[in-house]
Amino acid sequence: MTEFEQLFNLDDVPPSWRHCFLDQCPRCAQCLRYQTGQRLADGDTAGLSIFPTVLRLAACPYFKQIRIVELAYGFKPLFAEVKQKDFTPLHAELMGYIGSKTSYYRYDWGENMLTPEQQQDILSIFARYGYTDGLRFEHYRRHIDYSN
Repeated sequence: MTEFEQLFNLDDVPPSWRHCFLDQCPRCAQCLRYQTGQRLADGDTAGLSIFPTVLRLAACPYFKQIRIVELAYGFKPLFAEVKQKDFTPLHAELMGYIGSKTSYYRYDWGENMLTPEQQQDILSIFARYGYTDGLRFEHYRRHIDYSN
């Protein structure tokens, strides 16, 4: 069983996701949209999909390479070695990056997960304050990347 097959859960597929059913596409085996289309539940009878007219194009603009990413959540270990003088401005900058106090706590508690790109941005914020050694988020989880 592949890692994709182990991780795939239909509940993780965003409701606005476009599925593909075009067996004749030469890239269908590597396309996440095709793979999700093949795994729909029996009760799923309608939704967003890619039309066969896309096959007339030189390249499918909806192709989404299957990508497994390591998502993260939880900030406690990041702040473990932060000096008291840096805590408030660092915490404020992190909240500003994330967008709000509510969003911050959703990422801290695991309701939302940080993408690899967001993780790198956050580690860069800590680096600007001089914190670079052994930085880790509290939890990590491998996940299929459904981002656009």
